Amino acid sequence: MSDNPAEKFADLTEHLKKELNLIDSDELNQMKKHKAQMQENFKKGIDEIALDEEDYLIIQEIVDNLPESFFKEFGFDKDTLMKDNWSYLEEKHPEAFKKFLKKLTEHVIVTDVGDINFSSNQPKPLRENEPIETLLKIFHQGNEKEKEDACIELEKRFFAQTHDCQIFIMKALLTADSFTRSICYLKLLPEWWDDAIIPDIERNWQTFREPNCLKVIAHRFPLDYVLSHEFEIGETDYLSLCLRLASDNDFMIDKYRLSRKEYCRIIASNHLHLDQTEAEDLLFGHILHCLTNGYQPPNYHTEYWEEKVYYSIGDFYDNYGYYLSLLLNHKPSLTFLPGMQYMIWALSNTGNTSTIMKFLLWNKRLQLNIPDFLSKEYNQADTIQLLKSNFKTYLDWSWEQLLQLAEETFPIDKSIITNEFRDADDFSVIFLKDYAPF
Repeated sequence: MSDNPAEKFADLTEHLKKELNLIDSDELNQMKKHKAQMQENFKKGIDEIALDEEDYLIIQEIVDNLPESFFKEFGFDKDTLMKDNWSYLEEKHPEAFKKFLKKLTEHVIVTDVGDINFSSNQPKPLRENEPIETLLKIFHQGNEKEKEDACIELEKRFFAQTHDCQIFIMKALLTADSFTRSICYLKLLPEWWDDAIIPDIERNWQTFREPNCLKVIAHRFPLDYVLSHEFEIGETDYLSLCLRLASDNDFMIDKYRLSRKEYCRIIASNHLHLDQTEAEDLLFGHILHCLTNGYQPPNYHTEYWEEKVYYSIGDFYDNYGYYLSLLLNHKPSLTFLPGMQYMIWALSNTGNTSTIMKFLLWNKRLQLNIPDFLSKEYNQADTIQLLKSNFKTYLDWSWEQLLQLAEETFPIDKSIITNEFRDADDFSVIFLKDYAPF
């Protein structure tokens, strides 16, 4: 310690600060300023926050499922609201765009989900009839190699035949090997059906107990049949049973037998509108599960909504400013949590717009309070040589900051989350985003 009294006092003061965990006035003022800024950020509405490409993708999910009548109030044409047009719209019509965003956050936008125009799967059109009798005869009477060749040809030419001829072909193929039967089931689910093959499907289920065969029964058999065999179907494939019966007012979905991901699939496929409490419980309950289990994102890479993006060297040099901005302006996002894209898509198909927008606004407020890579709060050196390693460190640091802030500012009461679903989801395999119940 120095012999100078002033220096001794300064050393003693610093020592006491450390021992007593004290802070000086400058640090206190800085903390107050930071807290005040954080409070201001959490007061901002969705129309007061700059949106980025990922936010536009979330809004696009909502827009895709809104009726045309919704856009008349703002003078927008739904067909022009494509991903590439959002920033242009925000720039050229800022006031209308702000009103549009605020309207999306309202609790009731679509009072009748039936107002939403959904596409439906249509069977492939039939081409001109072609003779098929010889192939069927070979399939039934030929040797093993002849049957195999005939089977392949029948599969290939199936959709070129008349409907009556297709029934004969399908009945034959359902007696073939397991691989061919599996192809048949996949045809029967989305593309083709006739009640004439019900006995054949029943026979196959009783004989082989193949999962996709039961899916055909749940999806394609008459409703009375499914209801009368509800217990048997549900014991083996409860998801398929729910996909078929969810729209029936007398059918009660047992969430304890489903995961959140499966429940999302059911409500999206049947376009079942949830009340606000249940919708928030579904989405924010999933987020809370991820937060409390300390989820860490996988290896970082530039991606939007789980779609990896690859860049050529030439493209990088031609657009270095853009890629550098991605690096310097990076902010962690709760959309990095597994399955968020799928859950947002599902809720957009149930008309639960306000829940999605509540998440979007909360996520943006969280991001506003995460210091930038080059900010004083993060306080890291960033020479060109150290940029790569420092940025990787920032990714981990900023993610921890996001999770901590999310825990502290959770937008709904954690105690009301039911967590009534089955074991945690495995989001490594995501259901396709379509309305097909299989």
